[in-house]
Amino acid sequence: MAFQQHDGGSSQFAEFMGFRSCPKCGETLFAAEAAEFILGPEVRLRWTCEACDHAFGTAEPIAEAA
Repeated sequence: MAFQQHDGGSSQFAEFMGFRSCPKCGETLFAAEAAEFILGPEVRLRWTCEACDHAFGTAEPIAEAA
C-alpha cells in the first residue's frame, strides 16, 4: 500500500467524517463548539475557527429512526 501526500486541501476523509472548513480561511474544523437540538428534523451547530477566529453556524438534518 502506498502513502499519499496530503496537500492541505479538503480531503475525502474529512468530508466523510463530517468535518467542516472555515468559510473565511478554509481551515479544517474538527468539532463544533456547541450543538442545539431543535424540535424537528435538524440540529444546529456552532463553529469557531481557531486560525482566523471566524464564527458561523450550520444546520444538519437528523435521520428518522427506522
